[in-house]
Amino acid sequence: MPVPQHTLLHTVQDRVIDLRRWLDSDNNSATLTAYLRGEPVDPRWLATYQRLQSDLLRAVGHARASGRF
Repeated sequence: MPVPQHTLLHTVQDRVIDLRRWLDSDNNSATLTAYLRGEPVDPRWLATYQRLQSDLLRAVGHARASGRF
């Protein structure tokens, strides 16, 4: 049974909010800047960032695979 378009969009929005909230907490934005510049970062921080990014990309992929976006 196909997932409704609004449900797919809501899931993508939720994952974006999750990532934004996490980046806004603690010193995560500064750490992201360091990571993007190739500076060493805490492995736990990196694992969290990669998980959140993967969750977002997966949600976008599901929305695109529905053929409606």
